[in-house]
Amino acid sequence: MERLTAVFTASQAPQGGLSATVSIVRESDQVVVVNAAAMTERGTDSFLRYAYDFESSAGEAYSWMADAGTNSVDCRYIGGSISPQINAIQTAVSAIPTNPLLATAYTAPDNAGISAVKAKTDLLPSDPADQSAIEASLAGAVALLALEANVQAHASAALTAYDPPTKAELDAAQSAIQADIAGIEPGSQVLLPVMQSRIYTAVVSQGRSVSVVRGDTKAAITHQIDQGRVGWTPYLAARRTLSDAEYIIEPIQGTWTDETCKGMTFAAPSGGWSPVGTGYRAEVELRLGDDRETVCQFSLSILNDVIK
Repeated sequence: MERLTAVFTASQAPQGGLSATVSIVRESDQVVVVNAAAMTERGTDSFLRYAYDFESSAGEAYSWMADAGTNSVDCRYIGGSISPQINAIQTAVSAIPTNPLLATAYTAPDNAGISAVKAKTDLLPSDPADQSAIEASLAGAVALLALEANVQAHASAALTAYDPPTKAELDAAQSAIQADIAGIEPGSQVLLPVMQSRIYTAVVSQGRSVSVVRGDTKAAITHQIDQGRVGWTPYLAARRTLSDAEYIIEPIQGTWTDETCKGMTFAAPSGGWSPVGTGYRAEVELRLGDDRETVCQFSLSILNDVIK
């Protein structure tokens, strides 16, 4: 319920005995909900006023205009408005019960839950920061420190027991290796196959030794000459000795690896290199028609096994 109040003055003095009326318009649809309703005179002297009680709808806004009914006053028309916020406040205030404990929305406290919490808090000691509990925790920490010291003692003992070689021992080992190297006969070395794009190659040169693996079909033998032999064809063959007439490895035709015909390669026979043996006398020969030219002689060994 809203009370609309208007004060009409003449020469700034409130006037009574007027036939004041009020009209009210609802803003949402501009409908006149009160049309020239009589207002009630209230109060005396300086508190003289005209009032009208109006029941508004929640959420609606209104405009009102009070009419003094005469032009003898300082201002015949006095207006105002009623906002929806005022309506909402009034509705909320009206919903407050006289006694909150008797209201239907009242929710009693969870006494059972409160009792359950109390049962747990009753188990707490009177002095949660009891010195004895702190001392027990410190004792556990001290025990861990003792364990760490024990581990350090074991590590120290292990390091002490380790007997690394002395400088004299290392020098003696180095001297033995150098003596072994010095004992290798110059000009006789073993060249193991080298992996090149999934094919093992053994590079040969004049007077050197090379080893390949028995049955290895991947190992190839290569040789390089200083002067190109365009038109010539390279061959590789081997005998047990230089004086033998028969070949232990029949001549294998090679291929040139470059356009200048300096580099050549000899693929392994279809069954791989054989037979097993050491010190075969091998040679690389170039042929052009009936012409023959030996360009390299070396020692060839065919081994049962080799580190690749």
